[in-house]
Amino acid sequence: MTSRDAGKPVYERRLRPRAPVLSEHMMEFVLPGTPIYELKLRDVSETGAGAIVNPRSKLLGMVQVGQELRVRLITPRGSRFRPGPYRGRVIQITEIAEGAYRGHLLLGLSLNPEGPGPKSPAPVTSPTKAGPA
Repeated sequence: MTSRDAGKPVYERRLRPRAPVLSEHMMEFVLPGTPIYELKLRDVSETGAGAIVNPRSKLLGMVQVGQELRVRLITPRGSRFRPGPYRGRVIQITEIAEGAYRGHLLLGLSLNPEGPGPKSPAPVTSPTKAGPA
């Protein structure tokens, strides 16, 4: 867009709208009075995850081992893990010694799904008698 185009309406010329494609699992951390932190995950399982944290991140000054956090798992399309809110507990904070994220820290979390609570059992119905009444 050039300066002569300023003020002119912009029209969408794509045939289909585009949406970003997520290629990695991510996790959102929401702490009171802070911005939302969105971190890449190095590994994920049904019970835990390892988030990659820059060593200069202010997030590290706000979390400690044993702390309980509310987090949200963001998964790419086709992931076998359930996206959404979880209760996380910080299990470890360790330095990554090798690989693409060498020098960063791994924030290890145990995860429990957050939900509306236990599901109530289905109502018990008595079988109906078949045949003449």
